[in-house]
Amino acid sequence: MEPPRKLTKAQLEQAVQQGEQLNGTDLSGAQLDGANLRRAQLDGANLSRAQLDGANLSRAQLDGANLSRAQLKSANLIGAQLKGADLSDAQLERATLGGAQLEGADLIGAQLKGADLIRAQLGVGVTHLKGANLSFAQLKGATLIGAQLEGANLSRARLEGADLREAQLEGVNLRDATLGNEHHIGPRLADAQWGTINLAVVDWSHVSKLGDEWEAVQKMTRSGKKEKHERLNDYRAAVRANRQLAVALQAQGLSEEAARFAYRAQRLQCIVLRRQKKLGQYLFYTFLETLAGYGYRPIRTVLWYLGIISLFALAYHFFGGLSLYPPDAFVYSLTSFHGRGFFPGLNARPSLHDPLIMLAALEAVIGLFIEISFIATFTQRFFGK
Repeated sequence: MEPPRKLTKAQLEQAVQQGEQLNGTDLSGAQLDGANLRRAQLDGANLSRAQLDGANLSRAQLDGANLSRAQLKSANLIGAQLKGADLSDAQLERATLGGAQLEGADLIGAQLKGADLIRAQLGVGVTHLKGANLSFAQLKGATLIGAQLEGANLSRARLEGADLREAQLEGVNLRDATLGNEHHIGPRLADAQWGTINLAVVDWSHVSKLGDEWEAVQKMTRSGKKEKHERLNDYRAAVRANRQLAVALQAQGLSEEAARFAYRAQRLQCIVLRRQKKLGQYLFYTFLETLAGYGYRPIRTVLWYLGIISLFALAYHFFGGLSLYPPDAFVYSLTSFHGRGFFPGLNARPSLHDPLIMLAALEAVIGLFIEISFIATFTQRFFGK
C-alpha cells in the first residue's frame, strides 16, 4: 500500500492544473497561502494545520477532507464540496463560502468572523456548529436545518432568508444580528429550539413576518407548482414558527413583540382552517379577527363599541321617535348596549312588540358579545393572560 503523497505548493498547483486526482493526499501543515487550487480533486485529503490563507479553493472537491485547525482566512471556497469535511477549529475569518456544500461538516470551534456563507448549504441534520464563531458572518439564505448551534457566536451576523428550522439555539449570541431583509421578512424558524437564548438583544422591529410565512404564501417552488397538501403543511409550519417564537419572547418579558407574532399565528391558523374546510371553526376565527383581532387589536373592539351605539341611536331616532338632540337616542342606545335600555321603556310602552323595545333587546345581545370581547382583549393585551 502506497504512503500518502506529500507535495509542495508548486507541485500541488501544477497537479491541479493538469487535472490530477489528489484524493487522500497528505498536505498536513503545508504552506499553501494564496495557492490556486480551483477545482482541485482533494476528497479525503489531509489538510490539517495547512496554511491556506487567501487560497483559491473555489469548486474544489473536499468531501471528507481533514481541514481541522487549517488557516483559511480570506480563502475562496465558493461552490466548494465540503460534505463531511472536518473544519473543527479552522480559521475561516473573511472566507467566502457562498454556495458551498457543507452537509455534515464538522465546524466545532471554527472561527468564521466576517465569513460569507450566502446560500451555503449546510444540509439537514447538521450537528457540528457548537461554539462556532460566526460573528459578522454573511448567512443570507444559508441552510441550517437542524444545525447544532449551541453556544455559537452569531453577533452582528446577517441571517436574512436563512433556514433555521429545527436548529438548536441554546445559548446562541444574537446580539445585533440582522434577521429581516429589505422586505422585513425574517428567517425560517419552525421547530427551532430556543432554550435560554437571549432574544432581547435582537431588534425585532425589522421582522414583520417570518420566512416560514413567506414560504407558505408562495404558490410555486423551483420544481413547479405546490400541491395542496404542500401548501397546507407550509401554513401549519408557519403557525408553529410564530407561536413558538411568541412563547419564547413572552417568557423573556418581551410582550409587545410576542403579541405581534402570536397575532400572526392566529391569522395563519384561520387560513389553515379554511384549507381544511372546517367551515364552523373558520367562521368563528374570522369573527374573532373582525371583532378584536384575536385579542391583540383592542382598538377594534372600541370602534365596534362606538359604531354599534351610533347605529342603534339612529335606529331609535327613526323607528322609535327618540330625538338626536337632546341626545335621548344616544343615551338610550348606551344603556341598551349594556343590557338595561328596554327596562325604562316598559313604563311608557304598552307592548314588548314595540320596535323600540325590540331594537333595545337586540342591541343588548350584541353588546354582551362585544363586552365579553373587550374584557378578553383587555386582559390579553395588557396582562398577558
